[in-house]
Amino acid sequence: MRKVLSRVPLPAVGYVLTLIGFVFLGLFVAALGFGFAQAAVFGVAMVVSYAGAALCFALRRRQMAAADPTDDVVLGLDPIRGNTDRSAAERYVLRYRGQGTTHAAAATPVVRAADSSDGARDGSGRRLAHAA
Repeated sequence: MRKVLSRVPLPAVGYVLTLIGFVFLGLFVAALGFGFAQAAVFGVAMVVSYAGAALCFALRRRQMAAADPTDDVVLGLDPIRGNTDRSAAERYVLRYRGQGTTHAAAATPVVRAADSSDGARDGSGRRLAHAA
């Protein structure tokens, strides 16, 4: 059962169930407004859909808490981005943000952030006199 749950994209299923819950919410309100007998069925379907979505997110939180922090894959809740491959992130850092690459060093200028507490400075870094 755990292997099956580990292969299911729980965040995506949770978001789809939430969207289905909104559809049932609209049908429930419309059925109540028009006095249809199916209002109770739509209401139960809405509650079940929202409960299923909450269960998906709770299971994913449990998977994230039980995951080994040294694993190659980092679990996440975002259904669009999915899980993060730690080795791919490390390759990106080494390739584009590493110290050994001349391209990354040349493309990243070093800029001193202006701090309002230390006063105005000229281009060489000397403090300017305040005009009173």
